[in-house]
Amino acid sequence: MKQLFLTTLLALVALPAAMVQAGESYCPPAKAPLCKTPISCDPTGYIFGYAGYTFGHDVDGTDAGIAFDLDADGGFLVGGGAGIYSDLFCGSRFEFEALYSESDFATAGNVATGDTQTYALMVNALKEIPFGCVTGYVGAGVGYAWNEVNPGGGSDEDGAFAYQLIVGGDLPVTDCISLFAQYKLLGIGDTDYFNNTVTLDQYFTHSIAIGARYSF
Repeated sequence: MKQLFLTTLLALVALPAAMVQAGESYCPPAKAPLCKTPISCDPTGYIFGYAGYTFGHDVDGTDAGIAFDLDADGGFLVGGGAGIYSDLFCGSRFEFEALYSESDFATAGNVATGDTQTYALMVNALKEIPFGCVTGYVGAGVGYAWNEVNPGGGSDEDGAFAYQLIVGGDLPVTDCISLFAQYKLLGIGDTDYFNNTVTLDQYFTHSIAIGARYSF
């Protein structure tokens, strides 16, 4: 699973070389270096990367049929990918994204403690909304996520369907480079561990991130 994740991440970085057909005459306003400076670029693709913080969350589950609550602490989040610009809906973006997050957890009474690691591959669609010098965007994505649970003394992993909502904003610094900040709500389906004796119910994670995007 980790090898697949890393291979896909490398492919996403190389993918922009083939993304030259979308948005033939569309240049998103976020690519202009200043509000009133004429747009001199005409990018069709981009690559991006980010890092951020994942807020703590609660997860319900069962262990050998006995219900328990898992309290995950806040953790970190990193990710990146590649995308294309489109004039669809008067300014949109479509992208592939790979992300990784990690956080510690504890069950009620600290009966079990450890950490979880999440790997996800997502396909996102984003709608851009210009606000003067800043371009906001909203969108959603679907994909697949793998969770690795390490409760101490053992570890196991399982995957499930994943989906997310994204809200963010861009601040251009050059014709080709924009900084962005975004909020991400990631949902992950039910996962089973240790020969299906432990099940984590569907849950959501909330995160904020800052990053940079290079357009070409």
